[in-house]
Parts: sequence; structure tokens; C-alpha cells
Amino acid sequence: MFSRFLFALLLSASSVFGEPVQPLSGTHAHNDYEHVHPLMDALSYGFSSVEADIYLVDNALLVAHELKKVTPEKTLESLYLAPLEDQIRKNAGTVYGTNFDFVLMIDIKGNGNEVYPVLQKVLLKYQHILTHYSAASVKRGPVSVVLSGSRPSASLLAEAQDRLVALDGKVKELTAADSNLLYPWVSENWADFFTWKGIGDFQPDEKDRLYELVRRFHKEGRKVRFWNTPQTEQFWAAELACGVDYLNVDDLARAKQFLVKKLIVPGDSKP
Repeated sequence: MFSRFLFALLLSASSVFGEPVQPLSGTHAHNDYEHVHPLMDALSYGFSSVEADIYLVDNALLVAHELKKVTPEKTLESLYLAPLEDQIRKNAGTVYGTNFDFVLMIDIKGNGNEVYPVLQKVLLKYQHILTHYSAASVKRGPVSVVLSGSRPSASLLAEAQDRLVALDGKVKELTAADSNLLYPWVSENWADFFTWKGIGDFQPDEKDRLYELVRRFHKEGRKVRFWNTPQTEQFWAAELACGVDYLNVDDLARAKQFLVKKLIVPGDSKP
């Protein structure tokens, strides 16, 4: 069957750094802030999701993988929100100049309930570019914010009449009764569920387990992503064939090369 990436590759190109860019659906720039140009490298390759770790330090939301590496100038606003706002302004109201979903995943370090009120105030400044949620509806914006890591309590968000974030769910905590407007994503550590390292045979029992997880959460209307994943083309191909929604990518250039040449996914996926 044709890859879902084919459609994205055929979309009209937008401009990043003055160069045309073809957006790639289902591509997640893991620990994006560790790239040479946070956010902009991901946009230059057409990625559809970026991930930023944040710490609350002196009432500022600072971006870094470890607390000891935070610096005052690297804020969530300066590295991500303001540049996205500028990009959207340049591209006629969308990130890539097309009606294309873009996700900013914010991985909260520390106490999510303490971080959330500060984060909420910062996001309100950019609410005109963000997806808005309520308990019963969603109004899509150019950027959807999903909270991961030390997430705030679901009870803080669930009944809000207008919220600017959704939550990244976990396999063991979710049931079909949990709203996919509150938990639109499910992200898990690959090594907690599978032993395959992305080289050699993907054992049938593990492949079946992956199919079933994906099928379960697709039935509930959620997107599926695994982190701590092998970074091999064989692994990426297997994830696509099994219906995983987002490839968790560290090497942006290599992943794009793989996706561009692999417009057709092997026909071994189950109905």
C-alpha cells in the first residue's frame, strides 16, 4: 500500500530559510533542542512534531535535557513559541503553508502541577496559533501542544472550558473511556515492551504485540509513538508497516532520505 508519507511529500512546498520544504507526516524530532538549530533544523526537513524538555527555574521555562545544562536565554518561548509564530505568519497562517498538523511536545521535568500554571500563562500569549480543547470539542490551530514527562494531573485539565494542551498517555493508565481529546497520543519506551533492536528478524510474537497495541489505540482515536527506539531503516520500516503513527527520530537527515525513497510500504501489514 502507499505510505501515508506519500501524500505529505506531494503537498505544496513551503519555505524555511528561504528554501522549499516538503512536510513529512508522522515524523517526531526527539530531543529537538539538542540539534544545532533547535526547531529550525526540524522544520527544514519537514518534520511534523518536535520535542522540548523544560525545567521551571526562577519562574522561567528553560529548555535542556538536564537541569545542570539550563541557560537563561534558552527558554521555551525563545526557542519554540516565538519562532513558530513567525513561521506561521510567513506561511499564511500555517507552519508549512498547507493544512498540515504540527505538534509541539513539551516534556515537563520536575513537578507537572507546579510547572503547568506557569506554562499556561506563557501559552496564552500564543493562543492564536494553538489548538484549543474543551471536554467535548477541539478547534485545530497550526500548532497542537502535547504534554509529556511529568504531566500535570488530568483533573487540572479535564473540565477546562478552553485549554491549550493535551496529554501524552501511557498504556497502563488509559482505558477506552479516557477522552482522546485529553489523551490524543500514547508514547512508551520501546524497551519496556519489545526486545528487538532493529537489526535481523522482528520476531512474529513481538510484531503481533505491536500490531495489537496500535490497533487498540487507533480504535480509541489516539496516535502511537515509541521512544528509546533503534535508529535503523529496518526498524523504521517495521514501525510503518505496523501502523505506528510517529517515528521517533534522532538523525533527521537520514530519516528524511529513508522516507523520500520509501514511498511504498511493504505489504505485510495486517488489515
